[in-house]
Amino acid sequence: MSQRFEYILGGTAIFFCLLIMAFLFWKSAAVDDTREHQRYIESIRHLQASDAILDQHLLRLRNGSTNSVDKLNEELALIHRLEAVIDRPPEYIPVKGAEILMTILANYKKVMERKELLIERFKAENANLKTSIVYYPILSQELVNSLKEVQQGKPLAARIQNLLRDILLFNLNTNPALELSIKNQIGRLDIAGENYLTNVNRSQWNSIEGIEDLSVQGHTILRVKPGVDSLIEELMAIPVTVELESFADEYHRWYTYALESATFYRLCMYILTLLITILLAWMIIRHLDRRVKRATKASEEQRDQVLVQLAERQALAEVAIAVSSVGNVNSVLDTILAKSKEVVNVEASSVLLLDEEANNLYFHTVQGEVSEELKGKRIELGEGLVGHVLETGKTEVVADPYSDPRFSKAMDDATGFVTRSILTTPLINKEKIIGVLQLVNRQHQDTFIDNDISLIESFAVQAGVAIENSRLYSDVSQHADDLKVSLDNERRLTVEKEKMGAYIPKEVVDQISRSREEKLALGGKVVRATIMFSDIVGFTRLSERLEPKKVVDFLNLYMTEMSDIIEEEGGIIDKYIGDGIMAIFTNEDDNPALSAVQAGLRMQAAVDSHRESWGSIDPDLSKLSMRVGINSGRVISGNVGSERRMDYTVIGDNVNVAARIEQACEPGGVLVSTSTYEDVKLRVKAEQMEPIIVKNRDQPVLTYSIESTT
Repeated sequence: MSQRFEYILGGTAIFFCLLIMAFLFWKSAAVDDTREHQRYIESIRHLQASDAILDQHLLRLRNGSTNSVDKLNEELALIHRLEAVIDRPPEYIPVKGAEILMTILANYKKVMERKELLIERFKAENANLKTSIVYYPILSQELVNSLKEVQQGKPLAARIQNLLRDILLFNLNTNPALELSIKNQIGRLDIAGENYLTNVNRSQWNSIEGIEDLSVQGHTILRVKPGVDSLIEELMAIPVTVELESFADEYHRWYTYALESATFYRLCMYILTLLITILLAWMIIRHLDRRVKRATKASEEQRDQVLVQLAERQALAEVAIAVSSVGNVNSVLDTILAKSKEVVNVEASSVLLLDEEANNLYFHTVQGEVSEELKGKRIELGEGLVGHVLETGKTEVVADPYSDPRFSKAMDDATGFVTRSILTTPLINKEKIIGVLQLVNRQHQDTFIDNDISLIESFAVQAGVAIENSRLYSDVSQHADDLKVSLDNERRLTVEKEKMGAYIPKEVVDQISRSREEKLALGGKVVRATIMFSDIVGFTRLSERLEPKKVVDFLNLYMTEMSDIIEEEGGIIDKYIGDGIMAIFTNEDDNPALSAVQAGLRMQAAVDSHRESWGSIDPDLSKLSMRVGINSGRVISGNVGSERRMDYTVIGDNVNVAARIEQACEPGGVLVSTSTYEDVKLRVKAEQMEPIIVKNRDQPVLTYSIESTT
């Protein structure tokens, strides 16, 4: 059996199995819809309950506990809605089961239609009966009240009351004897009424006609009441519940059958899944077996090639190691020729290099029988096969050199060597041909093969690299000596830069480093910056009485702490003015005004936290306080001074304003100008202070005291 036929047969089998599985899944999936089953079975149960509730409403109408038929009508409407739900069996019920259910449902509907007709008759008859029952006591009471007003009417009133009692008892319980008694009483009442009319003046009782109405209502009750009771008995006897129970039992039977069928379908699906898995596994195993056999055969075919390639790779690795080592180029070329002879298995190999001054090729390295005779020999450009390869830059393989006009026999004639096959490839370095690599007489084969050409071309590349490395080595040695001198000079300048950093701002040091070979230029540029001034309150008077050493020790501690905070917030220490500090904030990526405000708040916090430790130097130092003033605006930044002595700083009116704000600040506070406040107002909690007058300014400067950042 062919592989293609097996795949077609297996694929066809899997396709048909999947179709069958899809059919089985469709057949079994419907039963999984439990909501449909719950809806259907709940509808049947509600129908059974509604029929019982319907009977309760009928009995309440009959016994007079209710006079409204609204509940009865609502229940009938609910029954109709439920019938619409069960009118169509679910899809998972088989066709045969659906036919049986529809037959039972048709019988139920016939019974229900008959019950509804009887209910309509019952409502009409019961309404008449209720009307008579309600009207009869009222009419009786009116007659009794009228008769009691006349002495001759009292016996007749007693008869009417007795008849009313019997009528009400008859309404509650149908009794043939009581019915006969009521008929007799109505007859005697009619006679008594006529006798009463003959003995009593008609003007004394105008309502004697009510006796006739009373007799009519009594006969109506006797006639309608048995019919209503008969209708109730007939309605109660209609087998609606029986039909619904039969319908429910049949539905449960077919639903159970559907579940069992679904279980069977799923079992078939599992079996088909197992068969498909087995078939797929068999096909995969067959396919893998074929691939293993092909791979084994291919590996056997490649084994010999791998052994050859392994030798080639090892040779290439040894050549690469030789090239990568900084050594004599002659040793590298000897290694390349030796590995070429070993791997390709040739009688002789040689490297010819181009002598640009002499305009010819010379044998630089030779290995083989006549190697000593060829060393130092030269070949003119364009002469022989090597001259042709040098001109074209393409590898040439010649199987019969003596018949090739490009081959020169001069060397063979001089040495007595016989050339049978030859491979010549150019040595190229940086897209320039610097010589050729040549192999002669491939042993055990008539000529060179493609694999030999690829390998030798790789050796030629390595040889070109080795030659170039040799040329570069001498240049690198000279550059190394020059570099050593340059590094010594750079190290000396670095030391000088580190020494300057302790006294000059970092930016100036960097500028000096960039311009150390040229004169620093005076001048600057206009930039927007935030300037901070800080000052210790009353430190001048305190320093007059302290020992100089204590003053210096304290200032070193104080300036170090404050400077670290300023630099951490991105500021630049411009200068120290006695116990005061001038700092500049110009960070373009962030908000320099906010950085300055944060630095001022941190400086005040640092003063509060270090008072106790400063008190160890002198008790009065623990009572020190500091002022901080901040302003933002355009200033001139650059080198100011003379060519021999200059200072890197900022100058301008906004610097003076910052100094004036610091002088107006309360001890322990951070006071900022309006321009600074506008940059930070969304990030700080501040209080507006009294404006201050600044020299050379017409308008007072509004200030804000910063309490904290948010």
